Amino acid sequence: MVPEFIRQHFTRITDLTESQLQRVVDVFQVREYRKHQFMVQLGEVAPNDFLIESGLAKAYLLDGEGKEYVLQFAMEDWWISDYQAHFNQSPAGIWVECLEPVRAWTLSRTDRDALCR
Repeated sequence: MVPEFIRQHFTRITDLTESQLQRVVDVFQVREYRKHQFMVQLGEVAPNDFLIESGLAKAYLLDGEGKEYVLQFAMEDWWISDYQAHFNQSPAGIWVECLEPVRAWTLSRTDRDALCR
């Protein structure tokens, strides 16, 4: 069964059959994150891209003096990750932190590649 959140998200972008939507659902993992939990941490490989179903997260970096620079906020129906680290499978240059509890659909690089074939 295709969850309504996924159905609405993807059918706004393109027309998909029920079997195509099910294929999309099959490659995602649903994860729950706590407030202040990191989805991506500086220096670690960013294994997933995150589609936020509920909650709020931010992507940010710190300069040498500890000043925070927010790059992105992600709320319901938004995607977030360190995309350079995710696609290159290299260490992350930013943090992605939950500002409130988050429910996210996670997509690994391997699963994205398989889905796009």
